[in-house]
Amino acid sequence: ALLHEVPRLIKAISRQLKARTVKTRIAAFHTLRQLTSSLPGCLATHAAALVPGVEKAFKDAASNNLRIEALSFMQLALSSHAPCVFQPHVAHLLPIVLTLVNDRYYKITAEALRVCTGFVKVLRPYPPAEDFAFRPLVPPLFSTVKGRLTAQDQDQEVKECAIVCMGTAICHLGDACSSELASTLAIILERLRNEITRVTAVKTFAALATASIDSGLTSPLAGGSGTVLQAVVAELASFLRKSNRPLRQASLSALDTIMSTHGKHLTQSDYDAVLDEMPSLVVEGDMHIAHLALALATTVVNTNAAAVVPKLAEKVQPKALALLQSALLQGQPLRSLLNYFGALVAHGTPPLDFVSLTTQLLALTSSPCALSKHSFEAISQAVAACCTAAPQPAQRAAMVAAFVRQLEPNEPAPKRVFALLCLGEIGAKNDLSSVDGLVDALMAAFAANSEEVKNAASFALGNIAAGNLPHYLPHLP
Repeated sequence: ALLHEVPRLIKAISRQLKARTVKTRIAAFHTLRQLTSSLPGCLATHAAALVPGVEKAFKDAASNNLRIEALSFMQLALSSHAPCVFQPHVAHLLPIVLTLVNDRYYKITAEALRVCTGFVKVLRPYPPAEDFAFRPLVPPLFSTVKGRLTAQDQDQEVKECAIVCMGTAICHLGDACSSELASTLAIILERLRNEITRVTAVKTFAALATASIDSGLTSPLAGGSGTVLQAVVAELASFLRKSNRPLRQASLSALDTIMSTHGKHLTQSDYDAVLDEMPSLVVEGDMHIAHLALALATTVVNTNAAAVVPKLAEKVQPKALALLQSALLQGQPLRSLLNYFGALVAHGTPPLDFVSLTTQLLALTSSPCALSKHSFEAISQAVAACCTAAPQPAQRAAMVAAFVRQLEPNEPAPKRVFALLCLGEIGAKNDLSSVDGLVDALMAAFAANSEEVKNAASFALGNIAAGNLPHYLPHLP
């Protein structure tokens, strides 16, 4: 019903935007923001009617509140509408917004930079495609934002908005101003080394790493050795030992992105610098950080296993095995740990290939320290992850056969329980219908005196049946 009233509302609001009373115009922009938030895209056919009122508000130097309200609306409108809606008006509005970037009032400057970020995505929404004549607008945009990026004595909000805007501009328009990339990246690298702006700079470099055009990260570092990318990785690695948790989170996420997109441009020393900092992160004291660290470890294995696996075996693997036994391990951290083990097995790089890794996992169950039921379950899932990722099916078959042999009635109950848990976890992800004697061994486990064995047998039978229902369904009681 509200959508049908939009044309009437826009007509009335357009008149109010031309009113002399500042409060009325502020209220009109506030109404537009509420309308756009409630119905994203509702202004698609009405942008032309609103642009004159927006332009008038931008140029009204008598009221800072009015200009802030107009900029806030513009930012929301740009982000909630298709780029083609405002492309016809960007050449007219962008120069006005760029003058506001240099305004003396920091709130106006910050909002204007946010609007510039939105305009960048309008100018070239899907790089490297060029569906709109954006190039004439790039030089003034870059020079204005770069001026704010280099300025020292300004509010932190302005500094952060300038970093975000410039990062977005490089991601979308970098090839249109390639001569500016080296000096601009050097400035953002300086902001990365500044305690106040480093978190924003970390996220910006993560965005640059995902750019679909050349963002200049692999270019030589001005006045230093190596590339910009290597300097960034070195800084991010140093942040991993900081006590600032949001900084560590952002750094781990950024490193994950950089390793997955630009890992081939890094050297052994770059990888080592990161891996040296990871042991202190894979601990149960902060499970989210542990999850991010394990996700990064998985990425580096998939990127360059030969270079990192020996270091992982020394630095990270003992911590990963200790974490696997934690009573707190569950959810996303557990999934990340299983993915890490699976990636190691899939690549099969010594000393963390299938045989050595499964040997380490099975050794945990014979530890002199009593393991909890939760730990047994987690270890069984890790064994299943290794078996599922095994490069040779014969390796998985041999492991399954070994677990079937452990179901003999003369075996200790804990050993039988663990074997059943492993068979259940493996069977949930793999078809075990070709394993001789598996069903008979499972059925025999239900006759055990131990309730734990019976429960584990029930778990195993249900999971194995899920791996091949047509084959196993007739055997279910």
